Amino acid sequence: MVYSSNVVSLSGTINVWYITFLGVLLGMINAFDIPTRQAFLPQTVGKENLGNAFALYSSLVSVTSMVGPAIAGLLIAAWGSGLCFLLDSISYVAVIIALLAISSSIEFKCR
Repeated sequence: MVYSSNVVSLSGTINVWYITFLGVLLGMINAFDIPTRQAFLPQTVGKENLGNAFALYSSLVSVTSMVGPAIAGLLIAAWGSGLCFLLDSISYVAVIIALLAISSSIEFKCR
């Protein structure tokens, strides 16, 4: 999704319907993504650190909801939306690397 936003933004063909479609798609993805992340939290940190992990997770969500759009606004004002989408798409590489490192060190239990 981010990569397609980057391509459309840099090519100059972005329109309101595309943004609306991506907003709806992102909402549908988050409906599954956010509960899934919270469900995996006990398995990644263990029961003894669960309270601290949920507090840290909630704090990070709140801070990134405030700081992320502010930084994006500064980037858009300075260099345009294309660079903002490009940096966002590059940031997903770090997330994928972190997820690969986590998945190799955790043993998941099926109920």
